[in-house]
Amino acid sequence: AAAFDTDPWVRAAAAVVGAGKRPPWEGSAAVFDRLRDANDVQHRAAAVWAASFVGDHKTVASALADPESRVRLEGLRSFAKMKADVPGSAAALIACMRDPEPDVKRAALREATRWSSPPELEADFVAALVQGLASGDREVRRLAAEALAAQPPAALAQTLPLLQGRGDSAPATIEALVRSGRPDLFEHARGHLEHQMTEGVHLARLGARISAAHHRGEDGSAQHAFLHVALDDYVDFVAESGLAAMRALHGKRGFATVERGVRSIEPGAKAEGLETLLNFGPGWLAAPLAQLLDRESFDPTTTMVTRHYMKGELVFREGDVGSELYVVLEGEIRIHLDGAGRDVTIARFGPNTVVGEMAVFDEQPRSASAEATMDTTLRVLRKDRLHVIVHEHPEVLLEFVKNLSQRLRQMDARLESS
Repeated sequence: AAAFDTDPWVRAAAAVVGAGKRPPWEGSAAVFDRLRDANDVQHRAAAVWAASFVGDHKTVASALADPESRVRLEGLRSFAKMKADVPGSAAALIACMRDPEPDVKRAALREATRWSSPPELEADFVAALVQGLASGDREVRRLAAEALAAQPPAALAQTLPLLQGRGDSAPATIEALVRSGRPDLFEHARGHLEHQMTEGVHLARLGARISAAHHRGEDGSAQHAFLHVALDDYVDFVAESGLAAMRALHGKRGFATVERGVRSIEPGAKAEGLETLLNFGPGWLAAPLAQLLDRESFDPTTTMVTRHYMKGELVFREGDVGSELYVVLEGEIRIHLDGAGRDVTIARFGPNTVVGEMAVFDEQPRSASAEATMDTTLRVLRKDRLHVIVHEHPEVLLEFVKNLSQRLRQMDARLESS
């Protein structure tokens, strides 16, 4: 009865079951023929779906060139179920990689990552993949980059001119070159990226200065406003290239959580994402990329914030998680331990001294408490921004080491005197 159902998909399923019986049901072939030759799109799509179960390569191959996108899409799904082993389908599959229907194009490019073109169609295949890199569809660009990464060096070399563009194709090309794992192409991509990152950081600083001047009312001209927009646009473009390289280096799944974090509009999630990005490395890419993704780091008015504490107010408590360090501008901070009913003063810090850096570097809870002994003004630097500064200027770390060494000597002297 199912073989005569009004629903073509039910009829197709019945024919598949019948064909699998021993001996096969004689009516299965007739059902397949009627579905395949029908004018109705759903009937033909059902026939293509069934073809993958009975090994009908010819029906699947012809479906890839069907005038209806619904049938082409079902053909690609059957192509995938048949492990891309469908004789006579190469030309139609490559055509699907250029399909005007986005779902069809994406499905075809997914198969391109595990499919090898016959030699006579290799040039057309590579051209279709390169064309995919220039697509306005993010998923199409990603899939094309993955497929290109598995191609011979000569094919990948055809993508190099795309690096000079300013569209979405350049980051996709970076991803393909880095993912390929071929030393010469990787070095080419790295050199291009390092130049871009240097330029991006420079222009981001320029943009921050223009923005600061605008906020101070020094220059509110339309020309400067447009310049600021153009600089931001270029910095965003460079950051996208950097993220593409990170995805290729660390795997799109492994890096996905980090990427969501750095793109987040929630400050906490973004700060955590930037910190993890720096830990992922490599330093030549991660450090400047973190700066470009945290545009406020270029603004001297937002890199550090100012806080005011009244006499007796706690700055941090022993056992707190350390995520900030403090520079004393005015007043005094007392570092002390509370235990067994006693309050022991360890140190006092006046203007131009740094407090709280140990927990920021070793990621351990605060080892003591800090309070203002008088009305005090502090400048506060977040841990993630400090890490960016240290990555870009390692000499800053030496200053912290000198500071810690000096404190250890002072503590030794106190112990000896006591």
